[in-house]
Amino acid sequence: MRLYLSKEQRPIAIVTGLYMLFFTWLYLSRANYEFLIHIFILLFFAGIILYSNFKVRYPQLLLWALALWGFLHMSGGAFYFGETRLYEIMLANIYEPLNIFRYDQALHLYGFGVVTLIFHHIIKRPKITIPVGIVLVMAGTGAGALYEIFEFVATRLVSEHGVGGYVNNSMDLIFNFLGSFLAVLLIKFKRIK
Repeated sequence: MRLYLSKEQRPIAIVTGLYMLFFTWLYLSRANYEFLIHIFILLFFAGIILYSNFKVRYPQLLLWALALWGFLHMSGGAFYFGETRLYEIMLANIYEPLNIFRYDQALHLYGFGVVTLIFHHIIKRPKITIPVGIVLVMAGTGAGALYEIFEFVATRLVSEHGVGGYVNNSMDLIFNFLGSFLAVLLIKFKRIK
């Protein structure tokens, strides 16, 4: 196993490591086992990025975007505004029956948009045609579905969790898809290379 970090990537790893240590301590002190599981999930994916970096050479900007997503994700479970956990905060009341648009949904939109940009980088940044766009959207959405599976497993391992039911899961999948779709549009019309 060959791990590689360029000199420019090391600050990203340090910042990520520091906030992961902070949130690990915070969640341990609160006995928040749900988010301790999320820390292990994020560490698993960070390990994949670190392991594949030797071949892929992820751009700094994408790694900072991932690091920000991880920080925002960990913050969503840690911080409260009054009695409301950050993940539950309504950012814009677009459609109340489905609680659209919450912090959680914004993170799914952003996060799996970033993941789609990473997939575009991995497949050598081809020009966006309809088939390539479909593959990228499906890759980003599939990564989001995998995360939802891990989240479901976490709900089976801990009795107290903040994960909603079927509607929440479906909304997460929809926002994963939208994030991936918007990322493809960004690549296409901004000509990201």
